[in-house]
Amino acid sequence: MNRNPDLIRHEDGIVWTESISKFDYVREYLEVAAGTRRGPVRWNGHGRRVGYSMLKPDAPAGEAPFRFARRVFWIKEHDRSEQPDGVYKDCAPSEGVDPRTVAAGVWGELTERAWGGPLPTASTRSAATSKSGPQQNLIKVGESLASGTAFIAVAPTRRGLVDIYIDCASGSQLGDGSHVISELLPPDQAHELLTTIIKTTPWLQEALALSVVEGWLAGDLPK
Repeated sequence: MNRNPDLIRHEDGIVWTESISKFDYVREYLEVAAGTRRGPVRWNGHGRRVGYSMLKPDAPAGEAPFRFARRVFWIKEHDRSEQPDGVYKDCAPSEGVDPRTVAAGVWGELTERAWGGPLPTASTRSAATSKSGPQQNLIKVGESLASGTAFIAVAPTRRGLVDIYIDCASGSQLGDGSHVISELLPPDQAHELLTTIIKTTPWLQEALALSVVEGWLAGDLPK
């Protein structure tokens, strides 16, 4: 996610719909097509919304008329607040931030509380995820589609988990209504999630098919 300060400089406040005292981290997402400057931001993705930003009354619209860029803070059913001994017991998703560091016009930060222990260095983080990290090996898909370019990466980790990252093109979404997926899951859960996403997202099916064909044309034929 682009963390350019200019993207949130028109914020005027943060609304928490649940107490942040129970969250070591929340997931931070920039919704670029919110319908209002100050009303609750609709959330149709995974999990549940626990907070959102408000904009100044004169904040300008984004790329589309009457659509505004606003942050949404949310959690999923397998996040640490819901499953303390789950997959995020001693790590955090890539969009995870400590809600105590969030303020109007200030991006959230990853803290030791959010991570569940000492913050990882480059070497320890590579051990917690894949050696190079899934977002270091992003595959662009769908450049020829009307929906624009999306990014997808799936990488096994040294902990026996699977790191999944999918970032939709601007204006598009996955079959469940979400715009970005960033998860660290056991292989069986990762398989189930990816299967569901692909089956319910026609544009992703087309994009992946085109990516496979391009690989064939480049000589990467199935064995």
